[in-house]
Amino acid sequence: MCLHTFFSPIQAQLWQAPQPISSNKIIQAYFAEAFHYPETVTLKKSNGKIIISFHVDTQGNTTDFQVVKGQDEQLIAEAIRLARKILWKPATRNGSPVESQAEIVVPYHSKQRLKQTSPIELNVIQYPILSDTSNKIYIFANVDQLPHALLPPKYRNLNHYIASSLKYPESAIAAGIEGVVQLGLIVEEDGLSSNIHIINSVGGGCDQEAIRILQSIKWVPAIKDSLYVRSRSQIEVAFRLKEHQQQQIPNRQSGSL
Repeated sequence: MCLHTFFSPIQAQLWQAPQPISSNKIIQAYFAEAFHYPETVTLKKSNGKIIISFHVDTQGNTTDFQVVKGQDEQLIAEAIRLARKILWKPATRNGSPVESQAEIVVPYHSKQRLKQTSPIELNVIQYPILSDTSNKIYIFANVDQLPHALLPPKYRNLNHYIASSLKYPESAIAAGIEGVVQLGLIVEEDGLSSNIHIINSVGGGCDQEAIRILQSIKWVPAIKDSLYVRSRSQIEVAFRLKEHQQQQIPNRQSGSL
């Protein structure tokens, strides 16, 4: 008697779980900076975490946020607010987008609470502006006022700040690596950068250096209909070995979601 083994087509299907467009390290750094601690909340522990689950559709949109771990309602509400900010790539099966579930961890730290300040410096605001709470992301063509970086007075502009702050990685110098790191990001309605991700990689530590500089920048957010709004942006940072002179290439308008 002959035995024939058949390989199930279902087993052969290739599954790729949904992924955020940023690395976990970048996301966690954003959470640490952006987490708003309610004054009425008393943190009994020095640190903790809230786990949120949600649905990711075939376009990467996230809905149906649920608490997996967490007890304090105010901290949970803040964790969900931040979880909704993160952009995702959908899950795929055999290369085609499919709907799926995902989870994300939002940590909180009592020590971080003590040193937090408002991301937007009040002295640069000419009149009271409220923030849009819809979570909608705008492209530059659709806002009334573009976002702009908050920089110390000694810097002439964003180009000058990046050129002055950039440290050419030793590994890139040793390997003779040059090129342009292109980063995508969302300028949030509170002036922070979120969803930082690499569009064009150079390697040799240049990607990480470009990200480091971008994470150090605070913004006056874009304005739409007299509200601070989220906006999509791109920054390109050029690494040139000649005389170790680096320059930042101005923002270019990106496409919409």
